[in-house]
Formats: sequence, structure tokens, C-alpha cells
Amino acid sequence: MQTTRASLPEPMYATLGHELPRGAGWVFEPKYDGMRVIAEATPRRARLVTRNGKEKSEQFPEVVLSLRELARRAGHPLLLDGEIVARGRRGRAPAEGDFQQLQARMHLRDHDEILRLATTSPVSLVVFDLLRDGRATLTARPWSERRTRLE
Repeated sequence: MQTTRASLPEPMYATLGHELPRGAGWVFEPKYDGMRVIAEATPRRARLVTRNGKEKSEQFPEVVLSLRELARRAGHPLLLDGEIVARGRRGRAPAEGDFQQLQARMHLRDHDEILRLATTSPVSLVVFDLLRDGRATLTARPWSERRTRLE
């Protein structure tokens, strides 16, 4: 992976609305209470970088492992925009209060504690967008096209 922090794109941000949009062509996604990251992955390496440039790969080894496997299956590097979220109890969708579970892991440095929490308090990466697929940069393409390619 030769991408530097400076070359990583900014994630898309939600905008505050005051009423529901009207007409066709709108897509709605749930709001997650997590940590937004740009995820860069190859079969050999993956990294998670927050919107303020902090590397968080060490804190979430289960996400890094899954990203490497995803890149292996894809057969080429990937650049994704997503959010790390606590899985919730018994793998269910995250619930209120689960953010504290995620917060407890964000700044850990103790390797043994990180591995313990990766098992007892696992997290997931919810992916919103595919920014690069192999060598093809997709950010100039319509979101609907990127979404179809992501799925």
C-alpha cells in the first residue's frame, strides 16, 4: 500500500436536514454511533484512519483481519469509507450505550487487552462507500454506481 495520509480522501459527511426530501432517487441509511474511518486494504495489510488522521488499526485487529480477507477475495486493493461500530450484545445491531464499548477500545495500546476485547467486545466496520477498487478511483463516479459496485 503506497497511499499516504495526505492522499486519502475525506469521508462523506451527513448534512442536517429539517424535513424529508421529496421525489424519487433518495437513499436513506441508518445513523450509527461509531468512529468514522477510511479503510485501506490489500490481502497483506489493512489500515484504519480516522477523519482527523489517527491510525486505529492496532486497536481493532478483527476489522483489519476482515478487511485483508475482503481484499484477498476481491483480488485487488480496496479503499472504503465506513464506520466502526460496536456489534451490540450477541451480535445484534448496535444499541444505545454500545458506544461506550467502542470508546473503551479507541485508545488502547496494551496488546493483550486489545486481543481480549477483540474477542469479548468485538466491533464491525459498516461500509458506506467504495472509493477505490483496485487501481480505479471511483470518487468522481455517481454514488449509486459506487454503491452497486460495493454491493
